[in-house]
Amino acid sequence: MTGFACIWIRLAALCLITYGAAIVGVAVARNDALLVAALSIDFPDNLAHLAGAMPQLWFAVGGIGAAAAGWGAMLYFIAKYPLARGEAWAWHACALSIGIWFVLDTVLSVALGALGNVPVNLAILAVFAAPLALLRLTPQARTSTARA
Repeated sequence: MTGFACIWIRLAALCLITYGAAIVGVAVARNDALLVAALSIDFPDNLAHLAGAMPQLWFAVGGIGAAAAGWGAMLYFIAKYPLARGEAWAWHACALSIGIWFVLDTVLSVALGALGNVPVNLAILAVFAAPLALLRLTPQARTSTARA
């Protein structure tokens, strides 16, 4: 079960890296119509004033993509080595980073009215939480995490 869960996390992390890199690529291409279309999903009536702020928006979007790719790389290598060995700190590092991201991003989404982002966050949380729960339920993990 441990091997399957760690592979699952690594595959999800590779998807996160790809997603982040794609966001950076789109930001570098600076397709303003694409950004406006993406933002209009959650903010359909508030886009007229964006014309002068597009470089700053692209910088912010690109930074989000870079951070997502870096977070994915960290999760990948933690899952590949220490988590696969059952090291308690690795489980806690993965679970805590995902939990912090989920709470902060979801609170921000709700506070700013970007409610379309909440189901996306829930899906990402489920993708990572399910294998972490499997790892937490294995006898080796219970013994290992109890000492942490």
